[in-house]
Amino acid sequence: MGAGAAIGARALVDSATKLYTEYQWEKNNDTDRNVSVIGAERQWDLTRGLKLLLSGEYGSTDADSGDNDRYAITGGVAY
Repeated sequence: MGAGAAIGARALVDSATKLYTEYQWEKNNDTDRNVSVIGAERQWDLTRGLKLLLSGEYGSTDADSGDNDRYAITGGVAY
């Protein structure tokens, strides 16, 4: 059986930009894992009804089985 906890925060820079971070602690049987995430998201209203979204995230995992980093960039268009 496992247990875990998380703490995070989100800040609005302006009406179209937000920053966020989260830290997670997990324990499952004899395995410990800590995950740290930080990211940013920005949205543009290009014209009436047309929106563009861009976000990026960095995550770092510190675990008994090994450490790793990950990067993600996503984008989207909505009409």
